[in-house]
Amino acid sequence: MLMTYSAPISSNGRVVVPKPVREKLRLEDGEELVFTETEDGRFTISTPELALRRLQTLFKQHCPDYTLDDFLGEKREEARRENNED
Repeated sequence: MLMTYSAPISSNGRVVVPKPVREKLRLEDGEELVFTETEDGRFTISTPELALRRLQTLFKQHCPDYTLDDFLGEKREEARRENNED
């Protein structure tokens, strides 16, 4: 079942993440959260690991044939061109 949680913001801008959310995200003291704005102006909250997984999934959906080797090859070629310009 999907749940909605709320939390007050203190005068110095702090928010206490509700315990069920901390447990679901497996958050521990000192961990960071990632706030991502959606196209409709809402925000999602996740951990850096979950945000990275989401980006990887989106990338694979939109560029299924583009590999890490392709990316590294482009970066090496770009660096080679920049070095030759000096």
